[in-house]
Amino acid sequence: MSHTRRRDVLKTAGMVVAVGGLAGCADTGEPADDGEGETPADDEGQPQTEDGEQGALRVAHASPDAPNVDVYIDGEAAIEDLAFGEVSPYAALDPGTYQVQVTAAGDQETVVFDEEIELDAGVTQTAVAFGEAAGGPDTGFQIELLDDDLTDPGEGMSRLRLFHAVPDAGTVDIVAVDVPDAEGDGDGGDQSADVPSEGEPLFAGVEFGGTVAESIPAGDYTLGVVPAGGGGESTNDTNMTQGENDTQEANDTLGENDTQGENDTQEGNNTTDQGTDDQQADGPAAEIDLEADGQTVYTAFAIGYLDPEAVGSEAGFEVVTVTDASEGERAQGGTDSGAMFSPTA
Repeated sequence: MSHTRRRDVLKTAGMVVAVGGLAGCADTGEPADDGEGETPADDEGQPQTEDGEQGALRVAHASPDAPNVDVYIDGEAAIEDLAFGEVSPYAALDPGTYQVQVTAAGDQETVVFDEEIELDAGVTQTAVAFGEAAGGPDTGFQIELLDDDLTDPGEGMSRLRLFHAVPDAGTVDIVAVDVPDAEGDGDGGDQSADVPSEGEPLFAGVEFGGTVAESIPAGDYTLGVVPAGGGGESTNDTNMTQGENDTQEANDTLGENDTQGENDTQEGNNTTDQGTDDQQADGPAAEIDLEADGQTVYTAFAIGYLDPEAVGSEAGFEVVTVTDASEGERAQGGTDSGAMFSPTA
């Protein structure tokens, strides 16, 4: 079975935007004040806690057959109509416990996630909705809550985190196809000693629902997606397993109107294993171009299907990359179409 080959140009900028629309919205939906009728603010006018440190939360929609979703925080609408492939900007939140609900867009009764989240001062998190609403136990819909590392990777260096949300890809390696030249074409000087070699796995053995991160010299890269086991050892120890969520319950609530069934999904899951020899002979199943800036942190969400025709889907493979931080400061963190707004607006 042939695989869809697609090249995606991931050009991201390190724009820093403070997002504070949800600050202080727990319970009352009103921002805290300083006792004089005014809300304490930082230099950019964003509401701040007493110690000046807030947490932040964003949501990524990576489920190819799930409907658009709404997100509620403490019963107030926070994200509206988030579509597949969209990532909301970060929303600043005061430290505390929040009840977070994810529902089908426009239908608050169809709840697919309903949990308390404890957010500490200075902690930034991403909730990733992934898997198939009509999938089985291995690829069913679920939500993984990730801790985001926004620390500065250093001058001339970038940090890239990958989240694997491609149901039919199985376990994969991400290998370097093209790398910056020996003189270093990124900012920060010659980092050639740290540049991965062509054909070397940057991430090895990444499972569906897993996330990995690695620091690399800034510059222009082409990365290839290949079945796991093509050679090389993992360059990091940050592989993570899928979260322990109520997958079956989520499948029941979202799966009523989906077009693909469990049998089709299983066929899609088997395509990578069956085509391993062909892919190794023909090259990567997909390639990704990445332009990585220095002192910048990115998260890349691999989404869709390598072979969408096998499951009757139009959600072809793509990689959505967002900027998490630049020079140690939190960035906007979302795609342009991610819709975040204040529940008090």
